[in-house]
Amino acid sequence: MALINPFPEKRIREFLASARDYQKFLFSLSSAQRAITLADAIVNGFAASDKQAIDSALDLCWSAASTSDFAPLANHASLLHDRLVPEDDDTYGFYNSATNDAITSLIYAIRCAVGDDSDSAYYAAETLFNLADLLLNRNRTEYVSDLASAPITAYAAKCISSDLVGQVGQDSSTNIDQIRTRLIEEGRELSTLAD
Repeated sequence: MALINPFPEKRIREFLASARDYQKFLFSLSSAQRAITLADAIVNGFAASDKQAIDSALDLCWSAASTSDFAPLANHASLLHDRLVPEDDDTYGFYNSATNDAITSLIYAIRCAVGDDSDSAYYAAETLFNLADLLLNRNRTEYVSDLASAPITAYAAKCISSDLVGQVGQDSSTNIDQIRTRLIEEGRELSTLAD
């Protein structure tokens, strides 16, 4: 069966080609917030050291989204990168896969904010979608190739697509608390769709 993938790659690329830097950052941060909420729920809570590092960086990102002061984020991508566990590590397991995706999406959001990588906003969204795909297929013997009809991947794609529409006209005067609350709710909804 051919892969049916609802991930809106073309629409994301088109959006990013004309989006302002702030819009790209908010787009990437939206995916990161959902990925973090989803991963935290499905691993029954991050380990204390991971949680502290993730929460600190995430709070700084939301502060930057409110103030447009991105300077405090400069060192956090490398600090988070140090939290990633390599797949070939003897202790690597499901917790690490999910946590790595959450941390990676946040690293991409930070890179987007500090201007290190022009594709970071795209990769933050792709990482969220890949986490949903991982959760869909982790306990299956055969890969689910119709990702458009699977609830978790379809909802992840819908959330990402809604960000593309929602980012138009966004700036630092936007009510960031309302956005963050909605994204947390969407991340929790994604966790209820995980197999």
